[in-house]
Amino acid sequence: MKSGTAETRWPDLILWSLFGLCVCGVFVLGSGIGCSPDGGGMRAHAEADLGVLATAATRFQITHGEYPTHLDQLVPESLNEPLVDPWGRPYQLRAEGGAILLSCTGKSESDPADDITAAIAERGAP
Repeated sequence: MKSGTAETRWPDLILWSLFGLCVCGVFVLGSGIGCSPDGGGMRAHAEADLGVLATAATRFQITHGEYPTHLDQLVPESLNEPLVDPWGRPYQLRAEGGAILLSCTGKSESDPADDITAAIAERGAP
């Protein structure tokens, strides 16, 4: 793969996305996706971004033997630049139990009910 070009990264990320979704068990938690005026389309965008981040984190784990501790570690290896959620805030990464959690605060930073989270189960974790 050529370093530094978006053209070579997207096909690679698509393949890793399929791998991550099918094999590594990426689960997006939260309410349904929709295109409602209250931000459903933005929620769908955030969920798609979390899928890309989960794939990039899984690829990082395969390459380096461990998951990243910060999302900045995915740049420029898998991402051209850090992703921000549709509301302009950075995505978060944290380890919890046997999983790596990727999340954003959703439309309202103060209401945890609209948080969006993707969990990547570590190998050997239940």
